[in-house]
Amino acid sequence: MLTSCSYLCLRSMPFNYSAYLSFAQGLGRTSIKAHEEKNEALSEVCARNACSRAYYAVFHGAISFLRNIDDEVIPEWDFNHDGVWKHFRVASRLDIWQDVKELKNWREWADYNTPGKDQPASMKQVFDTVGTVKVALLTICQSKGKNPSRCWFLTAETKLQDGSS
Repeated sequence: MLTSCSYLCLRSMPFNYSAYLSFAQGLGRTSIKAHEEKNEALSEVCARNACSRAYYAVFHGAISFLRNIDDEVIPEWDFNHDGVWKHFRVASRLDIWQDVKELKNWREWADYNTPGKDQPASMKQVFDTVGTVKVALLTICQSKGKNPSRCWFLTAETKLQDGSS
């Protein structure tokens, strides 16, 4: 059982979300390879993990963006899904919200097998969507004259590499 002290200690631990995204990409590549080898059970497990981790990488990338590029002052209790995404459900950012909504649907399929939530057509589609969100956030960053290195997500690799190198 976590005490409040344990909770606070866990909340303040740094986490490398760029590595988390890289791990999601590795799972995506493993899913593709397993599918090619007709190992559908492994393919699905890896696909579900990749979808979930890709969504959470984007979610934490959005938090980093809001804090470091938008300079938003967001109360700690508002760093939940609805609290973060409400900043992207505005007219000037609806394109981002549409992509995030798709990632969120895939994450719900991956984590909960939620009825009505479709699985992505491919792992490439998942990471293309992650990349689209990144490009949109980079555009906002540039329009504000901010340095993209202030937000880890804006400098992260988002393409699903083939892993053959």
